[in-house]
Amino acid sequence: MLVRADGVATTTARREAARARLGRLGERATESLPALAVDLKGRAAELLPGRAANDAIWQAVGLQLRTEVGHPELN
Repeated sequence: MLVRADGVATTTARREAARARLGRLGERATESLPALAVDLKGRAAELLPGRAANDAIWQAVGLQLRTEVGHPELN
């Protein structure tokens, strides 16, 4: 089912993928930025909220996507 979250079309699979990516970033940062790595991996492991509108990670992704699409010259 397609849901609108913070202006960005999303699915549960996309929200799960965003969390998986945070986990991978955390794994890569384990040696160079251990405190950040712990935080990223912890957030990636959090339960997926039932609604995209309550998903802080997805809201951050949506904001970034809108910024890139809305202002590509800044990227």
